[in-house]
Amino acid sequence: MPKLFESPFISAMKLDEPEAALSPKRQMSTLTLIHMLVQKKSQLIISTHSPILMAYPNSYIYLLGERGIKRIAYTETEHFQITQAFLNRHEGMIKILLEDDQPELPLNTKG
Repeated sequence: MPKLFESPFISAMKLDEPEAALSPKRQMSTLTLIHMLVQKKSQLIISTHSPILMAYPNSYIYLLGERGIKRIAYTETEHFQITQAFLNRHEGMIKILLEDDQPELPLNTKG
């Protein structure tokens, strides 16, 4: 029978928006650091808006919303969808964003 608080992890860390003030290149470097910590049996709880950090393989992503906490897939995150939509159609998105009458952003990633 497992002991109370027994864990396979050597350490646990909480990181609150570690991407703040980091360029995309530095965010990718942070992924390398995260991977090194995971390989050393660390458990990380990360609150982030970065689609780069959310992309870490086999991570669990939880959405905290009005209806409670829900586990979602990486590609279901609003951060991924908005970033993908912008990068796939940046010229059209810039035009929409800079118009006088700004409609809701199109988040349909197909097309």
